[in-house]
Amino acid sequence: MDDLLFVLFWIVLLTSILVSADICFERSGFFTPNGTYDLNRRLMLASLPSLVTANDGFYTTSTGQDPNRVYGLGMCAPGSNTRSCSDCIISSSARLLRNCTNQMEGIDWRMDRTLCLVRYSNRSFYGSLGMEILRSENYTGIFQDDMTDLDDEWEALMISLIDQASTLYYAAGRQKLESSISHVYGVVQCSRDLSLENCTHCLQQDVIEYRSCCRGRQGGIISRPSCFIRWEVYPFLSLFDNIPHLDKDGKKISKGTIVAIVVAPVVLIALGFALWRRRKAYKAFTSDSVDDITTSGSLQFEFKAIEAATSNFHSNNKLGHGGFGEVYNGTLPNGAQVAVKRLSKKSGQGEEEFKNEVFLVAKLQHKNLVRLLGFSVKGEEKILVYEFLPNKSLDHFLFDPKKSSQLDWTRRYNIIEGITRGILYLHQDSRLTIIHRDLKAGNILLDKDLNPKIADFGVARNFSVDQTEATTGRVVGTFGYMPPEYVTSGQFSTKSDVYSFGVLIMEIICGKKNSSFNETDGSISNLVTYVWRLWNNDSLLEMIDPAMEENYDRNEVFRCIHIALLCVQENPTDRPTMSTIFRMLTNTSITLHMPQPPGFVFRVRSKSNPLDERLQSDICFERSGFFTPNDTYDLNRRLMLSSLPSNVTANDGFYTTSTGQDPNRAYGLGMCVPGTDARSCSDCIISSSARLLRNCTNQTEGIDWRMDRTLCLVRYSNRSFYGSLGLEILRSDNYTRDVQANMTDLEITWEALMIGLIDQASSWYYAAGIRKLESSISHVYSVVQCSKDVSLENCTHCLQENVIEYRSCCRGRQGGIISRSSCFIRWEVYPFLSLFDNIAPEKDGKKISTGTIVAIVVVPVVLLALGYALWERRETFKAFTTDTGVDITTSGSLKFEFKAIEAATSNFHNTNKLGHGGFGEVYKGTLPNGTQVAVKRLSKMSGQGEEEFKNEVFLVAKLQHKNLVRLLGFSVKGEEKILVYEFLPNKSLDHFLFDPKKSSQLDWTRRYNIIEGITRGILYLHQDSRLTIIHRDLKAGNILLDEDLNPKIADFGVARNFSVDQTEATTGRVVGTFGYMPPEYVTSGQFSIKSDVYSFGVLVLEIICGKKNSSFNETDGSISNLVTYVWKLWNNDSLLEMIDPAMEENYDRCELIRCIHIGLLCVQENHVDRPTMSTIYRMLTNASITLHMPQPPGFVFTVRSKSNPLEERSQCGPSTSISITCASPR
Repeated sequence: MDDLLFVLFWIVLLTSILVSADICFERSGFFTPNGTYDLNRRLMLASLPSLVTANDGFYTTSTGQDPNRVYGLGMCAPGSNTRSCSDCIISSSARLLRNCTNQMEGIDWRMDRTLCLVRYSNRSFYGSLGMEILRSENYTGIFQDDMTDLDDEWEALMISLIDQASTLYYAAGRQKLESSISHVYGVVQCSRDLSLENCTHCLQQDVIEYRSCCRGRQGGIISRPSCFIRWEVYPFLSLFDNIPHLDKDGKKISKGTIVAIVVAPVVLIALGFALWRRRKAYKAFTSDSVDDITTSGSLQFEFKAIEAATSNFHSNNKLGHGGFGEVYNGTLPNGAQVAVKRLSKKSGQGEEEFKNEVFLVAKLQHKNLVRLLGFSVKGEEKILVYEFLPNKSLDHFLFDPKKSSQLDWTRRYNIIEGITRGILYLHQDSRLTIIHRDLKAGNILLDKDLNPKIADFGVARNFSVDQTEATTGRVVGTFGYMPPEYVTSGQFSTKSDVYSFGVLIMEIICGKKNSSFNETDGSISNLVTYVWRLWNNDSLLEMIDPAMEENYDRNEVFRCIHIALLCVQENPTDRPTMSTIFRMLTNTSITLHMPQPPGFVFRVRSKSNPLDERLQSDICFERSGFFTPNDTYDLNRRLMLSSLPSNVTANDGFYTTSTGQDPNRAYGLGMCVPGTDARSCSDCIISSSARLLRNCTNQTEGIDWRMDRTLCLVRYSNRSFYGSLGLEILRSDNYTRDVQANMTDLEITWEALMIGLIDQASSWYYAAGIRKLESSISHVYSVVQCSKDVSLENCTHCLQENVIEYRSCCRGRQGGIISRSSCFIRWEVYPFLSLFDNIAPEKDGKKISTGTIVAIVVVPVVLLALGYALWERRETFKAFTTDTGVDITTSGSLKFEFKAIEAATSNFHNTNKLGHGGFGEVYKGTLPNGTQVAVKRLSKMSGQGEEEFKNEVFLVAKLQHKNLVRLLGFSVKGEEKILVYEFLPNKSLDHFLFDPKKSSQLDWTRRYNIIEGITRGILYLHQDSRLTIIHRDLKAGNILLDEDLNPKIADFGVARNFSVDQTEATTGRVVGTFGYMPPEYVTSGQFSIKSDVYSFGVLVLEIICGKKNSSFNETDGSISNLVTYVWKLWNNDSLLEMIDPAMEENYDRCELIRCIHIGLLCVQENHVDRPTMSTIYRMLTNASITLHMPQPPGFVFTVRSKSNPLEERSQCGPSTSISITCASPR
């Protein structure tokens, strides 16, 4: 008990010895509490934090009319970051309101992580020199060392600081004591409304005061209305962070480095040559927008590093064959495993998909999308590096009888929901609207916990802002997952992905492939047809995967099937959007409408080129007999053909198979030209199969050589034909005119070309080539192909027979086709289709010019300068390495040259200044291409902003959501630290919400849209991003508005990211804006996602009432803030009183009151009682969800305890009485 009393005694003593000083002057008279003057005073003080931070740390203002006008002044020490300045002004204002209960004049010099001044009066005091001493106090012990030394060094320090302050109104510094290793630290500050001469005079008077009051004291404060000094023998607070240590080890270029640069020109020449080669290698990978792939957000890997990681692409590391190439397991030097996708060197057609994946996936960031770590390009080698997912793809579990049991219903439902979130992000929440176009089980990868990640964006397409659909002549994807409108006319939209998603849900529930169902009533054999029949027969239980046994929620499973059927509706307008699907899945109270018959009948799409239509060659043989439509053989035939596209593409373009048992077994073969990309091959096989099914209605044997952007072969029979040489002529056709050139020349050239091609095909089964005609500038183009089931000798024989056939049917014709069961040739006098893309014409091979070589050799000065510049740049960036050793220069964002930033902002001209943001100023800039940007320039004096700068670059560069402000890049040069953001013309939400004139532009529809947009943004930060981000400073000033008044969350300087399993953290440095911070954060530094929820609740209430949190005045002794006000109205059943009059009566009353209800649930005192953002989103978007009654909210903010007793003394007043809050802008 005695110990407790002793502790309490010291707490009381320390809190009474304050480092801050407020004076309530009685000389100017008194006012009546809550009268007009008091209301004006509160209004003025509430506006100060935002105005001071927006105006370089100093602002004077007045509120009201005489005789009740209140004059005010707010000021922070130069270099203070916005958060510290705002917090200090808020605390000073709160202290004055609490202590100066009826005095017309008050002043407070305060030290709360920084130094600030707040002053108010009923008279204008600007420019007047106030010399009365407010405080003359020494509160630390007598210096134990040489006192004379302390006095001498103190005066020397003050002379220097006053000299600096005579120019800048402020100075901070230190002076070493001669007699010890100690220093004396001092700070001086004048109110900036004074003249510089009066500033000097005021500080000199403080020095005189020191001599009489405080000589030999280790520390103290002397303050007057117009100036302030403090000194200590330790670096107090953070005011000295920007003063470099006297013994700083300044690094210089070593002699060895200089010698190496000077005496090794060969190395530099080699470097120049290597750079030239690298640049040349990348030239092929520039997008249509002239956006070089090397500027992509992903990391460029050295090809040697990829070879090392995969043991030179060893077969032991091969994971499988993905789109357009092989996939390998790789291990980086730090032990991290990666998946390395190696584009086939022969597949030039995969180059477009490679660029697509790099440019699209690098811009996407969601926990349900596979993560692109980087890429590499070297010559023909094109590499994509992805995160490694040990469980491969969903189909490896779903369709495997042994592994499928690992997918219980809970896991399957989690997979469905995760895929939903991923597609929803692609369609709606990403800044780019992305259509995947190939959603299927094989493209859903699973992490170690079986969480889904959507992969393979090679054929994805992005839409512009207002675009809803597009049409293509190149239909890509996987047969069975493609909707009717896409297959028949090439039309695709977000609803195309919805169709694929519906099929995927059905597969997840039944555990079988779409193609594995056999119908007996004449309908097409697929899963959609099967499920629709079960739906109509009320027998859905038949489709549920037996591997789940009985361990599932029957209603939940049926609801998912219902949703899937809605997704596969034939008319795309009847399919729900992904946002609707998400609500259907997560809220069982939403009623689902009845589905119509789905779109499961696939038809071959029409051709725009009649010539290509004539190039198809299908033969239905009657020699092998007939079958009865829809009998067992027909079903086996359909099943076998439906499996061919995926099997052919997964097996290097050739596959043989059979389905069923004799005598109804169907044998099949599918083949594509070597080097064909997976999409073109699959599409060709699908078209050939569809043609055979349509034309060969009852024949037990059929064959189709097809040219559809590529060449492919599909064949089926009721007998095994593998290895048998089929020489019957299927087609011998010349369909173009006689050649107009020398006919003899054509024949000689044709035969010479064929001899060469047949020679190649005798080793590879395939060849394509070009040969120039001697008598003209024309060429002959040809392709030859054999079925790869025959021997190479039989291949040669078959093609030679085609040459003989040419001589009798087609001599002198410009083009033609001769096909047999086992081989095919086609020729033209133009490059038909895309089969010749990989045959290089006679290129003008670029070489290094003599001038370039000479320049590299004879200009060593330039190379020396380059070497030095690189060294200097490296030194500059050294300070910006995270604790994990990651250089900021490897960030996904684009590195801007500082000169480009200067040019864009007209050298940071005042006319381009938008305001004062977090830790610096914000300027409007215009890039050379005309793009407008917002340039955030960190204050050179603000060392406290460096951590926030790094935080913004590393965090925001990894985030991508349409409701988050977009970081375009950064720049670092010496002390200059720059962030470049997208430019948003409407500034921040508070500019509209709290402006009497502009607030009318925010009708209820817009306000609700803003609330929902902020919800989506925070939900992404908390749940959908790969990083769990706690913003920690959500407020109206940090919500920017685009041209359509859509919200974007900004200012991530104090944000924190959590690890996967982390739910909360505690800090000794509480940051944010008072009034938006929850009780547990203010009192103990504890924060979590629920901290942001509290801030969001306050923000919702502000949006509805159109007033700042701090602008409410109570008369019953309760704290003056919005939360208290709303809670009182809630209990009095008078919520309509709080609605912003600017909205007039144009609002949905129930919707508005529901939002207030949600706002109150968000500001509950106990953080466990607050809903998550996902729950809030469901509450907002579904009025059928019942909201529980809120408890009294957590609106009593207490000052957190300090670990440093001196800092405890720096707070003003009791720890439970701060009352002023403010929403300050960026």
